[in-house]
Amino acid sequence: MRRDLWRAGALLAFLAGLWCLVYGRTSIAAWQTPILYEGDAVSFLGYLKAARDGHVVPVAATFVPDLNAPFGANWNDYPRPQKTFFWFAGLVARAAGLFPTANLLLLGAHLLAGLAFFGVARYLRCRAAWAVAGALAFACSPYIWYRNVGHLALSLYWHIPLDVLVVGWCFRRHGLPFRSRRFAFALLVAFATALFNVYYAAMFMQLLALSALGQALRGTWRKAAAPLVLAGAVVALFALESLGTLQYPLKHGRNLYAVHRAYGALEHYALKPVELILPPPGRGLFHYGALAAGYFQNARGEVGSAYLGVAALAGVLSLLSGPLLGLVRGRRVLYPPALGALVWIGAFSIAGGANGVLGSLGVVLFRGTNRYSIWIAAVALLHLVGRLSRRRQSTRPAILSATLFAAVALLDQVPGIAHPGSLASQAHGPQMDRSFAAWLEAAFPGRPMVFMLPVLDFPESGPIKQMRDYEHFRPYLFTSRVRYSYGTDKGRAGEQWQRRVEAMVPAKMIDRLEAYGFSAIVVDRRGLADGGVALLQGLAGAGRPVILDEAGGSRAVVRLQPRMPARLPDRAPRFGEGWYGRLREEGLWARASEAHLIFYNDSSTPESVALSFELTAAKPCAVSLTQAGHVVATWRPHPTVSVADLRVALPPGESHLVLTTDLAPALTEVGNRLRMATFAVKDLEMIEE
Repeated sequence: MRRDLWRAGALLAFLAGLWCLVYGRTSIAAWQTPILYEGDAVSFLGYLKAARDGHVVPVAATFVPDLNAPFGANWNDYPRPQKTFFWFAGLVARAAGLFPTANLLLLGAHLLAGLAFFGVARYLRCRAAWAVAGALAFACSPYIWYRNVGHLALSLYWHIPLDVLVVGWCFRRHGLPFRSRRFAFALLVAFATALFNVYYAAMFMQLLALSALGQALRGTWRKAAAPLVLAGAVVALFALESLGTLQYPLKHGRNLYAVHRAYGALEHYALKPVELILPPPGRGLFHYGALAAGYFQNARGEVGSAYLGVAALAGVLSLLSGPLLGLVRGRRVLYPPALGALVWIGAFSIAGGANGVLGSLGVVLFRGTNRYSIWIAAVALLHLVGRLSRRRQSTRPAILSATLFAAVALLDQVPGIAHPGSLASQAHGPQMDRSFAAWLEAAFPGRPMVFMLPVLDFPESGPIKQMRDYEHFRPYLFTSRVRYSYGTDKGRAGEQWQRRVEAMVPAKMIDRLEAYGFSAIVVDRRGLADGGVALLQGLAGAGRPVILDEAGGSRAVVRLQPRMPARLPDRAPRFGEGWYGRLREEGLWARASEAHLIFYNDSSTPESVALSFELTAAKPCAVSLTQAGHVVATWRPHPTVSVADLRVALPPGESHLVLTTDLAPALTEVGNRLRMATFAVKDLEMIEE
């Protein structure tokens, strides 16, 4: 044990040194710069900032007052597990700072992966040298360099070797006794798995269920109970940690548009077996020439993330070689249990596999099954180092062989060491945003509200023109007083008003935003077709000129004159059943002959409201609005009709107004795709009488 502790310490020191060299984090100043500062990495930093400010707490619902001004952001419609982890990370960020904490978390992901693999390998009686070599290959997998801090939840795969160990116990003929120390340890592993990525937890539960099935088929029903209890523990802890988020839609109704998943995405992001062996461009010892170039030129999805590396590929070949040779020679074939695990992981994850079958039945839960490549790597590497450890070799040749193996694995998997100029390039964006945020807080005292243009959905808006997703988060990372219009889960009435304001002419936009109490408009030029020239000229013509044009031409700030007392933006109903999930330029399309609008009256008496919207039909038809079975109004759009000042009485609580048509869904261009649709609603607005 003492020697293994020294080995583990040396392993961690080597991994930390290698990581610092690769990312150029070799000085205190360098640690103040985030490793990645674009796309999903900015979203992660925003979540970490909310945790640092105390808004992410296990069990409780999550609300962020500095976002989605003037209401505050609701972060309970989009699945965000790992609250316990982010709560803890937020505590660290208060002491260490936002960017150093983000860097430290990524380093920790590498270190924990190496430590867990080493511990499991030594428990399985692998030679120390081979356990260290396998740990280096696992902790420096191509997967973690690809995922980086942008997908930190996926980079934290450290517990998978422990999951594999527990599943192995459950599959054994004598099972996993409840009163054993192994079961107590397995319960801890189940709890750790539940607190991290849901993809990994789902595969862990699938393998536990298969082990229970295997025990049942053997006739040992009692031994099937332990894996089922462990799977139940994962579900229970996951539900407890996310209790506030799970309860929110029960109180406020389901939000069908916060998470948009379709079957096509399952194939887009499914595991492609060829990607397991092809390194992404510029990586790996072997490039496969024109084969790899031709594939990656046309590949789609998270391209390059599934590459196993030569070490794990050797493990896969080792698993396959015994059964294949046995079949060729006509001998009795003994299939290793690890091979069964790989077969199931592949059968579930590949395009058109078990997950695809579930998706075709409407169960679209796990979009990116390419992420299960790290499970394949864990199983293959554990099998390989175990097999190599059983070879009859004296200590010194074994150490030399393991060292050579580790060297080849690291040369294949680890990206090049950072060059001196890369850190300055990485620091440029944060420095610009820090200066911009400092200017905002100096220019607008108190608790100013800033309207962000163009309006972006959150999360998963996708890029707009030259503007990447989550860019509006960047000034939020550096301010403590400013409130931003961006950042609430899409699909609720509390953020739909922003689209209506965005579509207004400049003079009307100014009037509305000043009435709502906004102090400024921030225009990100990269998200507008003409760089924002027409909009900024229109605002200047209405008496609100630009007061800051950021160096480099990225953002411009227009000062407003907020009126007090401010009023809240008019509410709008939610879209219920029967609609497609994304708002298009021509509105939101209905996919059926009936589509619901959901209203909520939080008073104890009926409320009168006036509705206005634009109605477009795919083909000439009649469209009626009904309430509680009674027709409120009927229109015949051909193809469009504008509805204004339609008065409706809303009873207390939730009520549904239903748009119905006598037209069957017809093939219609929705966005840039052909879909079966009937009618679309645009600029839906509700004004209280």
